[in-house]
Amino acid sequence: MNRSYDEYNYTLSKRELEELKFLFISDDVDYNDTDSNGLTFLLTAIESADFVEQDGVLKPDKRSVDFIKWLIAQGSDVNFPADKKPLQYAIKCEEEITRRKGKACDMSEILLLLRESGADSTGLDELIDGGFSARVKL
Repeated sequence: MNRSYDEYNYTLSKRELEELKFLFISDDVDYNDTDSNGLTFLLTAIESADFVEQDGVLKPDKRSVDFIKWLIAQGSDVNFPADKKPLQYAIKCEEEITRRKGKACDMSEILLLLRESGADSTGLDELIDGGFSARVKL
């Protein structure tokens, strides 16, 4: 299913469509609502990003990054919830995916996007700017 929102064009996977299907029914959506696991739409998008392999490293595909950009443009708070801030959550997801897949996962593009969008990166700038090799140890 192709949907265009402003300048972003992406394709929803079947999983995303199921997770977010009510978005297409309601015009009054709070993108900062949390599900039963305490995950916002933004956290769910980070956690469920699809990856492509480039030079032996997993990187988020363009569609996943574009979807996160779109969520931010819709008002997703890049510093909410306080106990699972998206920037820190993305770093944890990067570590978990690396561990689970046994292959380095580089979410630098998402981390930089979150920081550029106003995410609090206090104490994390060196880690973010150092790239995934500074964050992930195989």
